[in-house]
Amino acid sequence: LGLNPEILTILSVGGSLGSRTINNGWKDNLDNLKKTGYQLIWQTGKTDFNEISDNQQLTTDNRITVKEFISDMALHYSAADVIVSRAGAIAISELAIAKKPIILVPLPTAAEDHQTRNALNLVKENAAKMVKDSEMKDKFWPTLMEICKNENLRKTMSENLKDLAKPNATEEIVTEIFKIINN
Repeated sequence: LGLNPEILTILSVGGSLGSRTINNGWKDNLDNLKKTGYQLIWQTGKTDFNEISDNQQLTTDNRITVKEFISDMALHYSAADVIVSRAGAIAISELAIAKKPIILVPLPTAAEDHQTRNALNLVKENAAKMVKDSEMKDKFWPTLMEICKNENLRKTMSENLKDLAKPNATEEIVTEIFKIINN
């Protein structure tokens, strides 16, 4: 991925279509990001990709990589030290297995606000931080810096995620289905 392993790397993903809220959070904080020296892999989604990738401020900074879509999520998760993501069920499952500190930004319009419930389950276990869409302007950057600047917090969040990961979930579900069918 062309990253410097000595520099903290943030991966930002907003689902396959991207997240305007997360993208705006980064646009609002580009100057702050540059001051930290951190690396950012920023998956924008299709809608915002051209506008963001054409930004002169980004094209001159080799610590910021802008991508429309990421197909090899495992590689990108492994390269990241901190991840910013929506809180869908598949994302949560992948992130728990990746065991990387996370800021979850739940999609408030998701059916029955299930992404907020997903996020809160990780927050109560100190495995993630949550920033609501409506709080992005005020809380995104301070929450991100709380995690990035605190190695002990990052380790704690990773350990707590490890306890929540279900790498054999599919197999366990299939086994239960067969038990029900056979009874």
